[in-house]
Amino acid sequence: MLKPLSTQNYLQTFQQAKMESDTEQMLINNMETAFPNAQLAIALQIDAKVHKGEMEW
Repeated sequence: MLKPLSTQNYLQTFQQAKMESDTEQMLINNMETAFPNAQLAIALQIDAKVHKGEMEW
């Protein structure tokens, strides 16, 4: 589902995608599907690793 890019929408979607994703890559895929034009690839990769416990912040 495409969503408008706003901070609130992005953060709410991230929290939902985090709960629904078993892995970092699933989380990234879900966010890229929701926000295909966000151009936040590097930040998203780090966020996904930290939130899925694959990297410490």
